[in-house]
Parts: sequence; structure tokens; C-alpha cells
Amino acid sequence: FGDQRQMVLHYFLADDTIEIREVIPPNSGRDAAPVFVKRGRLPKNVDPLKQPGVQTDRTVLNVFGPMGHGGRYILDSLKTGAQALEYYNDADLTLGTAPTR
Repeated sequence: FGDQRQMVLHYFLADDTIEIREVIPPNSGRDAAPVFVKRGRLPKNVDPLKQPGVQTDRTVLNVFGPMGHGGRYILDSLKTGAQALEYYNDADLTLGTAPTR
């Protein structure tokens, strides 16, 4: 524990996604699973882990009666309650510097 590891950051210009891989030297005794962060959009500000059901992509607008069996509800198809997340893009990454927030 506490050993330093070499990582390579791949940035894909086509879709603004980032992948971070670990460089594993031959005969190092490490498992061959070098993906540290799988390819995807990387948010700038990460909130602490939320409880299940707290953060969803759908919002219940109105509830008529009790939730569950027999109740009626309307889902927000326009996602008006969604929070806008800011992701890293090509302007935030410069060779030889730390990523900007």
C-alpha cells in the first residue's frame, strides 16, 4: 500500500470522453485489469455517493392518492428538475499541467 503507480489519461475528442488506464510493467505480479476509470464523461464536481432513489433521471410531478398500488403519478418527460452537471472538455486539459476545475 502507498506505492505510486503510473497512469495514462486518454481523452477522446470525438465525444469528450476520458479513460484512465494503469501502466502495468511486465512481470510485476499485478492483475491484468489496467482500467482505472472506464471511458465516459468525467464530471468536474463529484458529489458524495447518494442513497438509492435520491438521484434519478425522472421527477414525479403530481401524485394523486397514495404512491404504489392504486396511486397515480405523472413523470416529468422534459426533465425540468434535472441538475446540470459540468464535465471536463478539451479546454480543461493541457499537457504538463493539472486538470482545471
